[in-house]
Amino acid sequence: MTDSIVHEHPNFKFTNNINSARLVKWKDQVILVEWDDWGIQVKNLDTQKSICDLSHSKNTNLQKLNNGTNQFVIHEKNAFMYSNSLLWIGCNIGSKSPYSIQRNYNVWLIDLDQSTCVKTWFLDWVGGIETITPVGSKYFIVEQRVSSELPESRYINKVYVWSGLVELDKPIEPVYQIDKTNRLFAINWSSSSIKKLGSCELVQTNPEKSMDFLDKDFNKILTLSICDLFPDYKPDSQVHQANRIINFNANCLVFYEWKQSDGIRDVYCWDFTNNSQVKFPHNKINPINKGVYPIRASNNASKIMFFINETETWKLPFVYQIAESE
Repeated sequence: MTDSIVHEHPNFKFTNNINSARLVKWKDQVILVEWDDWGIQVKNLDTQKSICDLSHSKNTNLQKLNNGTNQFVIHEKNAFMYSNSLLWIGCNIGSKSPYSIQRNYNVWLIDLDQSTCVKTWFLDWVGGIETITPVGSKYFIVEQRVSSELPESRYINKVYVWSGLVELDKPIEPVYQIDKTNRLFAINWSSSSIKKLGSCELVQTNPEKSMDFLDKDFNKILTLSICDLFPDYKPDSQVHQANRIINFNANCLVFYEWKQSDGIRDVYCWDFTNNSQVKFPHNKINPINKGVYPIRASNNASKIMFFINETETWKLPFVYQIAESE
């Protein structure tokens, strides 16, 4: 479930560990999932007790990749709750050996009540998987690597129902597909007094920066432009289309423009939970910054905070600073 992914804990400093770890809320506690060359550690941050260690050396499929190096290159880390007790962990792993270029997507399913790994998948889908991303608690997206074996991988990503996350070793059929340049997020706009907006469960964005709001079955309810959502937005004709960026997290949408000469020009944020625009503290941005990523403060659900980083990637960034909304 996307809402199980959290970003704060008093026993963890994310600014130092963003590339190697993820935090997941389980019941009233927070679980740390941390990667290194040798394996994955799963730990309860509140009790400081280890839940389990997943050693790469004990995974026979991974050992076939490493050519004796016993060290791996790890990309596209993800961790979230699949259900109330099952933690889903996934990542793309390849060997550090110069003689191997093979990479595979690996998944572990952890029963947190029993503190044990109940299933592991070494996925060998045609063409290979780049990453798997949850969309709310009903769907997930599989982004496959661009491959001549799978020509459509150049153009589309496929969406599957949630139960497929524990059936990845079986043939599963997508229920929707999106262009690779588009992105899909789960949304809750029940705060809106407009009935049709309250029925929106998904939002799909595209490079033109328009937003299609969809119902639970991917039927379009309406389309909004950035100007519709933010009437105070004034486009800068000198900003290239690719540098107009949308990020989405914690039921908040962030839009901003980035210029080579000035860095981030303006940041606009809409909180769908409270159906209101959030003001961004512009004095917090340095010219080198390219990315702004919204999070909801753990001690105040109405308070929005922002990760600020040097890359515009919509995936969880390497954090250089954290700013609070005005």
